[in-house]
Amino acid sequence: MMRDLGIHMIFAGSPQAKGGVERYDSTAQTRPPTDAVGFGIDTYDRLNPWPNDFHAPYPNAKLSYPPRDPTSGFTPLSEGTDLGRIFRTGETRVSHGCATSYGGARYMMADADGVVLEVPDGAVPDVHVDAATEEMHVERAGRRWGCGPISPRGSAGISSAPDRRGLQHLLSQMSGENAARRG
Repeated sequence: MMRDLGIHMIFAGSPQAKGGVERYDSTAQTRPPTDAVGFGIDTYDRLNPWPNDFHAPYPNAKLSYPPRDPTSGFTPLSEGTDLGRIFRTGETRVSHGCATSYGGARYMMADADGVVLEVPDGAVPDVHVDAATEEMHVERAGRRWGCGPISPRGSAGISSAPDRRGLQHLLSQMSGENAARRG
């Protein structure tokens, strides 16, 4: 997602840099409660405006640097920008014909007109989940293919039998359940 937004992450590459990050995280977590007590904030009504009015400007003033280029780096979205192409998660899944599994359920891949996406078994399509709508889709060959559930989440219960007699009872019970479903 950050790559899609053009954001470059800088990682702490040395033990010293990682220690600096950890020290700042510790300060950021312990400082607000300590400051709240120090400033005599004892009710939620006094606490609610405090982070925006005082606490956020303080570390910003102390730890921020002026930009090299003072012009805004924000670019407006162009007309018709699909935020679902930016704010989404992505995973590579193995397909089984026109279906794939995700989160314990099986999904069929089809476009908006209901045309099923035929992919060979073992193909690895990229499955995306929109962060806002939680809709799942596959993008392949320049088209978006929606994914509709074809089997529920969760797995079938696992049964076990302690001995041969228990196994025979379990098998006859399962046979009766299957006959009831068919009839």
